[in-house]
Amino acid sequence: MPSGRERKVQVAERYPDGSIHDFSAEMLKCFVADGGKLLVLSTDPKDWLLIRRRPVPRGEILIDIRGAVASTELTSKSLIDLIDDKVFDAKHQWLLAHARETSSDATGFRHVLNLIVAFRRPEFAGKPFEQQKEALEKEGYSRSMMEKVHSGNYEPFQRYLRSLPLNEIP
Repeated sequence: MPSGRERKVQVAERYPDGSIHDFSAEMLKCFVADGGKLLVLSTDPKDWLLIRRRPVPRGEILIDIRGAVASTELTSKSLIDLIDDKVFDAKHQWLLAHARETSSDATGFRHVLNLIVAFRRPEFAGKPFEQQKEALEKEGYSRSMMEKVHSGNYEPFQRYLRSLPLNEIP
């Protein structure tokens, strides 16, 4: 049950004609199913189709977070989508260096980092996500994990990430 201090995020859509419409209860239910992370962080409209029953927006999405602040803008999706290989390599090396402990959380975090590197392979460039999943499933990655990591919505990864001193990341 939400505490009295939690604030409700309001979501509306601005149609091409300029009119603004609040999300219906059904659309909002789809939006909050993944915490809105895929919607907010993805610049690829095709990612909308990865979540079943997700309504495809007809216009710009407006989000009123009422003072809420994301714990980090860095997600598995933002790492996968980084264009600059040098920036990715620097971030990847920094993350690996900070996940050297032997705990199961650190081990899982490194496993996700390996999956992120796999998604960035040159042979996957331009291939549909379904083909990437098929190839990586043969390497032992679970479909569920791949879908969550690819959407930036894998909670164990995000939780471990929040434990790191991200103000120091290159």
